[in-house]
Amino acid sequence: MKRFKMMTCAAILVVACGGGETPQQQESATTTSAPATATETQAQPQAAAVPKTFEVKVSGAEYIPASLTIPKGEPVRITFTRDEQPTCGDEVVFPSLDVRKKIALNEPTVIDIPAQASAGELTFGCGMDLMMKGKVVVQ
Repeated sequence: MKRFKMMTCAAILVVACGGGETPQQQESATTTSAPATATETQAQPQAAAVPKTFEVKVSGAEYIPASLTIPKGEPVRITFTRDEQPTCGDEVVFPSLDVRKKIALNEPTVIDIPAQASAGELTFGCGMDLMMKGKVVVQ
């Protein structure tokens, strides 16, 4: 009976101490990992899409160019720069996007347009929506 107790205690110690492996063997077992599978590699997050950029000059009472064509399904960035003071173009409004931004004199103002799911037009204009008008054609 005494021998049985000693063997049981020895077995418990071996299990509790890592099965008799050396610390180097234990470390190797925990740090070695299998190479990533194709599924794991594909599951990693994709880098954010870099938007295409367009520039619009606000000069006098017009946008130059007044019409831009952008690709469907891709975000774009439009930079407006105003070169005259005073002008009706000190503000740009994209009604369908609920965007209204001031355009400071000789300072670029960036408007990010999210990817558009379908073809069509987005209109923009001055703050009063009377004198200056432009459009973004989504194709």
